[in-house]
Amino acid sequence: MMLLNMLAVMAGGGLGAGTRYLVGLAANAVVPAESVLAGVPVGTLCANVLGCFAIGVLSCFFSSVDFGGRDTWRLFAITGVLGGFTTFSTFSLESITLWGENPLAGGAYAVGTLAACLVAAALGRALGKLAW
Repeated sequence: MMLLNMLAVMAGGGLGAGTRYLVGLAANAVVPAESVLAGVPVGTLCANVLGCFAIGVLSCFFSSVDFGGRDTWRLFAITGVLGGFTTFSTFSLESITLWGENPLAGGAYAVGTLAACLVAAALGRALGKLAW
């Protein structure tokens, strides 16, 4: 079962990553060069928003509907496809879940994660500039 689950995640991840690439191309292609959105990563924004919407729907579906192989399909769809499409969707679901259990912890997790990731990206970029 572990191997089947691993294959489901891997297949879903490939599908999600490919889909994200296509969504990014399409979204960026429709933004005129002279628009106020020029230079904004519209493709990433679209992928993150779509992924967050999809994980909301799918998390309800998989927790409400019982069928054979549900856990493997959940891993394929949520961990694989949406994980390859955007990890922001997972972060968002975890944040609102934690918020529902403990608003202070949920808020701290969301703000702390975003701040830590921005700092890490800035530090990584600075290190990358030094290296290359």
